[in-house]
Amino acid sequence: TSLACLTDRQDYNIKELAQELFQVIQQEYLNLYKEGAQYQLNRYNALLFWRGEERPFLVDGIKKTGIIQQVSNDGKLLVLLEDTLREFDIKEITHLIT
Repeated sequence: TSLACLTDRQDYNIKELAQELFQVIQQEYLNLYKEGAQYQLNRYNALLFWRGEERPFLVDGIKKTGIIQQVSNDGKLLVLLEDTLREFDIKEITHLIT
């Protein structure tokens, strides 16, 4: 299987793995069903790339250093710039590669 190729192990019990996978998927589904969209947004924000790190951005044509805080309920990126929390929509801010 692909898993055996990735891990160099051949002794996987496919039925046990399938059961474990089913349980994880079922738990995630139940959490999403019970908690709704807020649960999904919280999970997304917990895994947000570069969250809490100082990064270079281009805002209104000016290079600034900011810290990504989270994504809001309406999908906007919240970035702390010079002690001010700003909200950005798609294409309103650009991350600069250093």
